[in-house]
Amino acid sequence: NVDPESFGRIKVQFNWLQEGEQSFWARVATPMSGDEQGIYFLPEIEDEVLVAFEHGKIEYPVVIGSLWNGLNLPPQNNDDGENNIRQIRSRSGHALSFDDSEGAEKMTLESSTLHKIEFDDSAKTISIESEGGNKIVVNDNSQEILIEDSGGNHIKMEANSNKITVKSSGDLILEGMNVTIKAGVSLKLEGSAGVELTSSAITTVKGSLVKIN
Repeated sequence: NVDPESFGRIKVQFNWLQEGEQSFWARVATPMSGDEQGIYFLPEIEDEVLVAFEHGKIEYPVVIGSLWNGLNLPPQNNDDGENNIRQIRSRSGHALSFDDSEGAEKMTLESSTLHKIEFDDSAKTISIESEGGNKIVVNDNSQEILIEDSGGNHIKMEANSNKITVKSSGDLILEGMNVTIKAGVSLKLEGSAGVELTSSAITTVKGSLVKIN
């Protein structure tokens, strides 16, 4: 099915063709086409397709659709009869899914290895999650943004309380050419086992009142 003219055509196997015989090149109908633009989905080899002929001439076949059958089943089965799921799914398993379930509406873009982007209208969240469980979640209900790795280390921003939390189960390192930590009201540094402040040059501690206990 390598079209020598690069028109996006394919060849089909008609029931009346003898083994080894080939059809004429068949153009593939699509909802949109233009100069290097449009919707590009070619049928796979062994897919069943529906073919029409321009002016009834066998020399000009046109694929007007694809059909599921007993061997090639659809990616969804509508087993609840509600017809809430719409899906575009590739051969390797990449999928774009639309869920119109009342009260649980969402759209999901998922790779074959389960990397996922989800737009959940009911929960009012947008989430990006990797196969390994690392994720970013934007939540309009709670007005929070969460960046979290698979180990539970996270950065959490809360708009309602104007609060940012950075949490690590191990070491937390802030490093730069110059690092400034500034508090509008008070600054508290606390270590349950110890606190160390060192400098290879001048160390300055100043305030209107300095207490060292």
